[in-house]
Amino acid sequence: NCDASHNVKNAMTLIQRMIYCLLYNPDGSKRLHKGGRVWKGDTQRPVPLNMQKLREANRLERIVRFRQFQSTTNDRQLAEKYRKREDARGYLWTIDIPPNFWGARDIHDISWKDKESETLFPPYSAFRVQSMD
Repeated sequence: NCDASHNVKNAMTLIQRMIYCLLYNPDGSKRLHKGGRVWKGDTQRPVPLNMQKLREANRLERIVRFRQFQSTTNDRQLAEKYRKREDARGYLWTIDIPPNFWGARDIHDISWKDKESETLFPPYSAFRVQSMD
């Protein structure tokens, strides 16, 4: 997670190719997600500054972006498993994907885990915070 310009410059070609393969079919057409609800279990609590930004985005109905790929599952129990930590509970993100959404890919067909249905969001995807518990 180092955004130093020389690191980003060196990685950009690979990142662009990964995003293209994620969002487009081999024939160049857009790869649309069927939609539905997915979850992300996260053991890391956002640092106070990021929590403040999430609360503000919720209050002002603004979007937030994460600079990393975001991996999610359509299995809430699995997300809960990834949420657990030794000292406390992490976070459970609930994401509702609209039908025929372009911007995420269900990668279960290429996932190395047979029964894991995973949806991957590219870096800097836009998310609207609708509630915080």
